[in-house]
Formats: sequence, structure tokens, C-alpha cells
Amino acid sequence: MAIFKSWFIDFEPFRDGEFVYSEELGKEIPKGWEVKKIGEVADLKNGLSYKGSEKFNEQIHGSFIFITLNNIIEGGGFKTEYAWIKSERIKNQHLLKEGDIIFANTEQTKTGRLLGTPAFVIFPTQYSKSVGVFSHHLTKINPKDFRMKYFFYLLFRLYQQEFAQSFHTGTGVWGFDLQNFKTNYLIPIPPSPILQSFHSLVEPLFQKIILNQKQIMTIRRIRDTLLPLLVFGKLRVEEL
Repeated sequence: MAIFKSWFIDFEPFRDGEFVYSEELGKEIPKGWEVKKIGEVADLKNGLSYKGSEKFNEQIHGSFIFITLNNIIEGGGFKTEYAWIKSERIKNQHLLKEGDIIFANTEQTKTGRLLGTPAFVIFPTQYSKSVGVFSHHLTKINPKDFRMKYFFYLLFRLYQQEFAQSFHTGTGVWGFDLQNFKTNYLIPIPPSPILQSFHSLVEPLFQKIILNQKQIMTIRRIRDTLLPLLVFGKLRVEEL
């Protein structure tokens, strides 16, 4: 977050260069940067509108892991509690891979703490398929330039509250006004070498975060297996 803010909000590493005033953003940005609508640099797609009969709490034959609103943690982060889905209506646009970025496009509390909150998708370590399915309460961000993947995640983390307040629709339940957001939210886009430098700098950090979370899942599964055995005396721990 600190690196992103320094580079793309405060432009600190580029202060020695020339700046120009951007009419679209209403502020000065480094010369050579472009200003684009977010819909021009990323595809944002909602997931599968599912039926209750298609969703399961346990894995069944032919099912996919199902990423839902329950997987988004208020304030940011991914909850590793999973559902499963089996449906004939699943299309390519409803599929995602581990490491993809999603955000919540629905919120019932109307506090703005969940709407627009991003997360990296993490699959269980024992999941054998390469793809899962995500629900219509989530939106997947697919950058047109892969080097902007972490850029978008950090953008949503930093401005989640602003997005929730500025782009929500509805009264009883808030929804994310995706079309309005794609056509009216503008961002400064740096030249290619800067994007590459940023991507190379932060990618190992995010890969480590995902690896740590997968290791935590493995440790929890071992704990949940061993603890009942210890409690009921079916497993003994020898003193060293």
C-alpha cells in the first residue's frame, strides 16, 4: 500500500521530472503519463447468477469450487471457507483462477465496508482443478495489461470507501454501479517501464502472501484432524 501510494498517488519517485496539469483529474501528473477510463484498461465482469439447488456445502462429483460474497472480508482479504457448485449454465466468463482479483459488488449492511472490497482468490491446497466459479455478487478484474494486476488490487484497497460511497446503487441492498464506474472513473497510467518496475517489485510480495495463506490452511487442516484424536485419547504425545 505504501509503495502504491508513493508511486501512483503522490508521485514521489518522479518529483525530479516534469509535471503537467491534467484537466481530467484536476491535478498535476508526471509528463508522459496517460489518463484513461478504468473500463479502457481492464475488463470487469460479474459472476454466475446461481440457483439454490446448484450450490453445495460439500464437494460432489463434477462440482467446482464456488467463490461467493462470503469469501470477502470486510476491510480487505480473502476468507478461506468454501462452497461448491454444479451447474450446466457455467460459462467461461464465470470461471476464475487462483490469484485472480475479485471485489464485492453487493452489500446488505449499507455501511460501505464491504462494497468494492477486493481480494485475491485462493484455492484449497487439496483442490485438483485449475479453475473455479464465482458468483454474481462478485466482480472479477481482468487487466488488459498483466502488469497492472497488483495496481488494481491496491487501487481498490486504497479507495474502497470512496468507491462504495460514489458508485453504489439501491436502497435496501447496495449494488456496485459497474457501468458508471467503467465509463467515468479515471486513473493515471504510467509508461510501460514504470509499470514493469512496479510489477517486478510487488509481485514477489503478493506471491508470498498467497503462499502463507495456503500454508495456514494446511496447518489448520492438520490441527482439525489431530485435535479430536488427542482429546479422546486416540493419539498420545510422547514427552521428549
